[in-house]
Parts: sequence; C-alpha cells; structure tokens
Amino acid sequence: MEKKLIRLTESELNKIIKESVERIISENEMEESWLGDKWNQAKAAGNTMFQKGDMGIKDRLKNAGKNWTSQGELNGINELETLLRQFIQERTITNDMTVRDVLRRIGSMKGNRTSQISKRGGSSY
Repeated sequence: MEKKLIRLTESELNKIIKESVERIISENEMEESWLGDKWNQAKAAGNTMFQKGDMGIKDRLKNAGKNWTSQGELNGINELETLLRQFIQERTITNDMTVRDVLRRIGSMKGNRTSQISKRGGSSY
C-alpha cells in the first residue's frame, strides 16, 4: 500500500477530530459501566480540545490528554464511593472497621468472585 502525504490546516484537523469524537459519543450513549466511563473521558478531552481561545493544537492535545486522565481517575473514585456505600448498606463493612479491615474484606470478596468465575469456565475477557 502506497503512503500519501496529506496536508491539513489546523481548522480542517479540528473539524475531523470533532466529528470523530461526536460520532463516537453518539454511537455509544451510555452513562454507566466501562463504556460510559470512556464516554465521559472522551467528552472531557473533546471539550478541552475545542474550547475557544488562542491555544495552539499542541497545547490543546496536551490538555485534552490531561483531562482524559483526570476524568478516568474521577470515574474510579466515583466507582469506589458507590461500592463502599453499597457495602455499608449491605453491612458487608461496618463503621468500626479500620481501612486495613475493609481492604481484607474486599480482598476476600474478590477472591470469592474470582473462584466463582473460574468454576463457571473462566473470565469472559
């Protein structure tokens, strides 16, 4: 396959990237789960990429990458908070437990789930 050199202006490149991000977001409209997390990360990065201002393409890409990472961290924190609240509600963990106790309990639960998956024929991914 022969490679061709294509020249684009910054505005043409911005348009292509913006259309691609919008297409991905519209095709994957999910607010929950792993895919929903990736959607939120793409939105955070895309919003940074296309904000108004005098920032050049290099700085826009750099900041979009940082926002992708920050949104991913926020997604993880939100998931942890939801899980801990669920554990408290189910009395899996209690207020008198130390962080070490909670981690041991979670480790035990993780081991149980891994065992259950193995018994059913292994993971699906």
